[in-house]
Amino acid sequence: MEAERVCVGVRGGDDDDDDVYGQGVAPAELAYRAGLDALNNVEGTIHEYELKWMLGKRPLVHNPHQLAIDYTPEVAQQMITAFTTPVLPTGGDALTLEAYLPCLAWHGVGTRWRQFRTWAQQHALTARKEQATDDAAPAAGQDPTELFRAFANHLGRVRSYRALALTEAQYATVTELNSIVPTGRLRVGSDTIDAIVREEGVKKILYARLYIGLGLLDYDPSLSLHDDPETAVSIASGYMELPTRRVYLMEMNVPKIEACGCKVQDVQSDPTRRWFKHNKIWYDAFLERTERYMLFEIPFYSQRCTKLTRFEDASQVLQFLRPYQLLQAQRKQLRPQ
Repeated sequence: MEAERVCVGVRGGDDDDDDVYGQGVAPAELAYRAGLDALNNVEGTIHEYELKWMLGKRPLVHNPHQLAIDYTPEVAQQMITAFTTPVLPTGGDALTLEAYLPCLAWHGVGTRWRQFRTWAQQHALTARKEQATDDAAPAAGQDPTELFRAFANHLGRVRSYRALALTEAQYATVTELNSIVPTGRLRVGSDTIDAIVREEGVKKILYARLYIGLGLLDYDPSLSLHDDPETAVSIASGYMELPTRRVYLMEMNVPKIEACGCKVQDVQSDPTRRWFKHNKIWYDAFLERTERYMLFEIPFYSQRCTKLTRFEDASQVLQFLRPYQLLQAQRKQLRPQ
């Protein structure tokens, strides 16, 4: 993960507020965060069936109205301006990045729009240089699908975890569906879930997930992945009902672009609050690895699940969590804020 300032646009506001997202933070601290967030990076590119699924959920069409629903009108205007204002590279003619705008329709790009703009500028500049030195080189690509694929491969893949308290029959349903679905999909169909994402917008859905007790949505269209398996197990253990409902820990290999590019810090009410506690374990809100927000579902379970662990009783869960509990307490002591 690049150690750069990334104000993802989930939280509105002016650029003057960006210090809470990295500007003014000591380089050593930024390197620490980037290093932890990169621990679970894995080799591999995006597959065509993954690309087809994502673009089936949200076609790459530039829609200012939808961007305003997803990220607030103010942030949507910032995003549009950033890609329509010509870029003046050193010693060259102005670059235009408007061809990249349709990619913002996907939440895994829109929540990373500043990082995406930095990448798009370099991508367009590289294509221009290649064309200038090689007449046979293709012109800078304008196809949103190709630009999306290139950025997805730039982000890469990550090993992350989902844990659920399930009966054997419920786990069998996961394998039969070949998908991990959000709680909302247990009550309504995928068309309704798609409509909720479209009508409520990304920002509200992520806020409603973090503060689920507020009951802001009738049907939750979101899920979470966690790069630390202990985080996933700690949350799921609260729903374990022995002897029938045990915790299933699923190790997943997913494209980063399928997840929102934000951290708990970007969603919570107080972006300066670094640490929060759940089930006697401290968690760092400033790290993307703490929680990766997903929308719609996590499809292709059989192709992506690389390891499955089932916890048979509470003592096994506690034994698994104890070292992590101590590690997180040490990390909080070293970096209280």
